[in-house]
Amino acid sequence: MHRSGFRVRWKIFVLVSLIALLLILLSLFFLFPSEVERRARSGEYIFLEFWVNEHGRVLEGEPFNLSIDFPRYWLNEDSHVLGGIVNPEFIQLNSSLKLIYGSGNSLSGDMGGGVASDLFGVYSLPFKDEVANLEIRDLSGDGTVTVRVNETDISLKPGGKWESTFKTIFRHEGGVIEVEKRITLKNHGFVKPELTSLG
Repeated sequence: MHRSGFRVRWKIFVLVSLIALLLILLSLFFLFPSEVERRARSGEYIFLEFWVNEHGRVLEGEPFNLSIDFPRYWLNEDSHVLGGIVNPEFIQLNSSLKLIYGSGNSLSGDMGGGVASDLFGVYSLPFKDEVANLEIRDLSGDGTVTVRVNETDISLKPGGKWESTFKTIFRHEGGVIEVEKRITLKNHGFVKPELTSLG
């Protein structure tokens, strides 16, 4: 009987200790928010950018000379202010926003010229950009973003950058062009968005 009572008291002690430890951990979580949570409270968010530049060189015939426009966002690297004219269906600044994703492309050389870009709000993970064959998988408390691009897993801390370059052949009615595609993925770190809605 004595041993049975001791076992019961021991189980109660262990259970109470575990509950107390859990409560302490939860209080620490709320008292000491992560860098991402702390910055979000002041209106700053991680800005992840995916960019493709296509540079052309004529192999046969004429240049392609396509013109594209226009960039819908711009980043001041010194002040970390992200400006833009955005589609409210793509992004809204609210408490559910986890990070801001920018996607753009530019043309140069014999492919043409100009820039086109857009901003998107990421409210849940994973987030997929089917056009870019990109998936944002995770955002850690310090702002590190884990991404999968073209079957490659990439982890970028704030300020981190990843690049990939390859060449393709582009044929059009007027000729043949060798195109060098440069893909750049950059975690710009925390930015302060100042956005204007298209609507």
